[in-house]
Amino acid sequence: MVSTLNKLSPKSISSLPTGFHSDGGNLYLRVKPSGTRSFIFRYTKNGRTTELGLGSTGLQSLKGARSLATEMRHALFRGGEPRDCSPFQKPDRQNATFEIIAREYVRTKSGEFSNEKHSKQWISTLETYAFPSIGGLTPAEIEITHIKQLLQPIWATKSVTASRLRQRIERVLDMAEVLGLYEGKNPARWKGGLDQLLPNHAKTHKVRHHEALDYRRIPALYDFLESVDSASSRCLRFLILTATRSGECRAAVKSEIDLTSG
Repeated sequence: MVSTLNKLSPKSISSLPTGFHSDGGNLYLRVKPSGTRSFIFRYTKNGRTTELGLGSTGLQSLKGARSLATEMRHALFRGGEPRDCSPFQKPDRQNATFEIIAREYVRTKSGEFSNEKHSKQWISTLETYAFPSIGGLTPAEIEITHIKQLLQPIWATKSVTASRLRQRIERVLDMAEVLGLYEGKNPARWKGGLDQLLPNHAKTHKVRHHEALDYRRIPALYDFLESVDSASSRCLRFLILTATRSGECRAAVKSEIDLTSG
């Protein structure tokens, strides 16, 4: 007899097409046209079908999803609520605001940030520009006009910040979608969304590169930098002496620098 459980495999979940794919035992993999892949526990109780999000494949492993699904089936058999077993249970609509979800996103993704400073910058951008206007709204209440209105004041004057802000809002709302807190297209999406309402930075801003310093003036610059006691000065001196890329120099950690080899 063929088992009705564990129909999927870690390899197959990354290649399955758009749609619902059963793993058995009420557990499904939902693949959206956007490519988003998430685990769903789907069950029928009292004639009503309910879907509970168990997290995207980026947050939840197949093994973990199966374990949760087993707990939920047992709860359902005992007459309880499967929702109570899920760490990704859908919050009360009144409390599931954009701000709450954004802070949860940062906690969930903390391991992906390069350092604590990056994590603080990530949430600080939202605190400054997004929370005052949409922080108290639920994802289902947020529309593309809300995103446009909060981006417009800084879109032309702070283009880098505005672009990062849009991307961060989009990611938070992606998480909300995976958790089943709203349906439909992400209102912070650029292609096919905000690109119709805001000008493209790449087409409206001409890149102005800094003029290169004449190599004969480098000794004078280095002497000046030695007189300045700051991390930026030391970083630039290190860059001059090693010809390291600026990004690698700024992100370098002590363990990556060998002071013994000559």
